[in-house]
Amino acid sequence: MGEFFGKVWKGLRDSIDEVALAEFKIKLKEDISDRWREKGKELFKIVEGIDQKFLFVVDEFPLMVKKMADKDRELAVNFLEWFRALRQGPNSLKNSRFIIGGSIGIERLINKLGAAYTINGFEQIKVGPFSKDIANDFIIELFRAEAHQVDPLMVDRILKLIGPPVPYYIQILVSEMVKEARLENVKISPEQAVRVYKKRVLGVECKTYFDDYYQRLSRYYTPQEERIVKALLKELAKVDSISSRALFNLYMEVSNQKGSYEDFVLLMNDLVRDFYAEFDPENQIYSFASRVLRDWWLIHYRLFDEGV
Repeated sequence: MGEFFGKVWKGLRDSIDEVALAEFKIKLKEDISDRWREKGKELFKIVEGIDQKFLFVVDEFPLMVKKMADKDRELAVNFLEWFRALRQGPNSLKNSRFIIGGSIGIERLINKLGAAYTINGFEQIKVGPFSKDIANDFIIELFRAEAHQVDPLMVDRILKLIGPPVPYYIQILVSEMVKEARLENVKISPEQAVRVYKKRVLGVECKTYFDDYYQRLSRYYTPQEERIVKALLKELAKVDSISSRALFNLYMEVSNQKGSYEDFVLLMNDLVRDFYAEFDPENQIYSFASRVLRDWWLIHYRLFDEGV
């Protein structure tokens, strides 16, 4: 591994004037706005000259593109086209592959930019909840790592509380259970799981874990879209499920009859991709994608009903 990174650094050192890392960062910051294509070309030329396979993992890619688009829409499209050319075409990279990820779906942003063609070469992989068997093992191992043994009844209670077994939510609940057991000297039990879920996971102790699901709506949607989305999610939180037609009627009401069914479907597709909602095409019904988020929304955000 050391030899591999030595090759990369040697290539960079031989090709870039500034050797010191700090100076290199400063130079990039100064030039990136005007010469980002050139800098990118230099970097990938070095990478392609090394006899190794590279896998670049770019996290929060949609957020990066959005920030670019907010400042300069044309620049964002140009970047996406340049990034596509790296992966496709006669001069594309041969030794490099890319994985891009993000906490929100990129399709909505790309469609607004009119640049869907720039990502059509990617294979989309949606990371869903665990299977029941994996979730069972995951819960057991989390407790075991904290020197606690749990039985199947304990595991079943946690899964019923969480709903779809998203690992992040499982970790929050288990962590809070272990924390309470340690600080208050109480026993890990199914009854404790219910108490911790209601008082801690859905309480102020875990507020920071969930606030972003609400706050990011204002970051990725226009004020009008944000108002509509919040109204739709509040309605979804109040019921187990709702028909597509009934939710569309609410959408038209909130949008003052200015929307269309096509606009509604596109908006709901975004909410499904971003793990707010779930759609059952066979029965044509929508529901909240996560029981935890639904419970959180009911407790903390129904207070906003009159203001949205």
